[in-house]
Amino acid sequence: MEHKCGKCEYYNALYLKVYCGFINSDCGYCVVSQSAKSKNDCCKHWTKQIPEVFDGAKYKKVFESTLTQLNGITIILNELTEQLNSNKE
Repeated sequence: MEHKCGKCEYYNALYLKVYCGFINSDCGYCVVSQSAKSKNDCCKHWTKQIPEVFDGAKYKKVFESTLTQLNGITIILNELTEQLNSNKE
């Protein structure tokens, strides 16, 4: 595997705005050396990019919390609907 800046964790690519969106340019910025770099350059600060790992437990916790909040809202709305219906009668 080649140690090119474009595949480094510290490399931030520069994107150019075009008519239909954004395109990736051939240069970017190195956070460590604080300088502009070509994506094909090599330097001593190269570090492998760490892929983001899917954490199912974290998402399950968030979904359970959201479901609990939605159930609470449903109960409140049902009670308000019952109060409105009883007031109309």
